[in-house]
Amino acid sequence: MKKLSLLLLLAGAAILPASAQKHSSHSKKKHMAIAKVEKAPDAVTQAFQQKYSSVTPESWHKMASGDWYANFNEDSSASKSEFTPDGQWVATRTALSSAQLPDTVTNAIQQKYPGATISQITHVERSDVAPYYEISLQANGAEKNVLANNSGTITE
Repeated sequence: MKKLSLLLLLAGAAILPASAQKHSSHSKKKHMAIAKVEKAPDAVTQAFQQKYSSVTPESWHKMASGDWYANFNEDSSASKSEFTPDGQWVATRTALSSAQLPDTVTNAIQQKYPGATISQITHVERSDVAPYYEISLQANGAEKNVLANNSGTITE
């Protein structure tokens, strides 16, 4: 009985590393598939070049919706611009610093949230609404996300 138990234990020990190696190899293949570089359709790349003629996209990504977005830098700000598969511009999101926020918006935030500190700002331009700012701030010890337009109107 001891010999049979020892034999089964040794057989299991021999199979386990092979199984783990196979699983590890499968995981690497899966990861590599996610990291592949994608090429946007010509209509999308042409629309991007028309809208941002002085900029070259760093990368293109296909969204679950089927739309495409490009990551790029313009005027030292990181941006992401979205287009439909046929090249229609949908939106552009640009990360900003507090110094780049218009005074009207900064003043409105200081007035509505005295002592608050801004942690993140994204300027959003969309094809269907006026441009606005998404602002994350720390107010009274809590994280708060607000929207603001250029005139300083704030929406929570």
